[in-house]
Amino acid sequence: MSDAIRAAPAGHWWQSLLQFSRFSVVGGLATLSHVSTYVALGGVAGLPPVIANLLAFVLALALSYLGHGFWTFAGAARAPRGVHARVVRFVIVALLGLSMNTLFVVLIVDLFRGSYLYATPLMAGVTPLALFALNRRWVFS
Repeated sequence: MSDAIRAAPAGHWWQSLLQFSRFSVVGGLATLSHVSTYVALGGVAGLPPVIANLLAFVLALALSYLGHGFWTFAGAARAPRGVHARVVRFVIVALLGLSMNTLFVVLIVDLFRGSYLYATPLMAGVTPLALFALNRRWVFS
């Protein structure tokens, strides 16, 4: 984290904006790694799709944890105390994100009979904001 960001009062709006920007970059890279690993393992290596997806998810989760710990919430992953608890909290938050997105799809597609595309604004808007807040306040605090 830069000296200017460190020197800003806690909760300064642009500190939050910078962290959310970093959160978005790490999330985008994790998504790219998930998709490319899934394609490589499922399409090229011939693994069953469910296995390829599971392995790709685990890789993306690890990259996401490291990216957020060392860059988004600079230095939080370096703190030796509480590493196990932090990893567990991170996995819980990631699973909460999956649950939120699943709920959006079920509500919009199954309950309201809308297009699956109607769920995407919630998946791309609400879920990342909620996960950012939880990661910032609970996982990497």
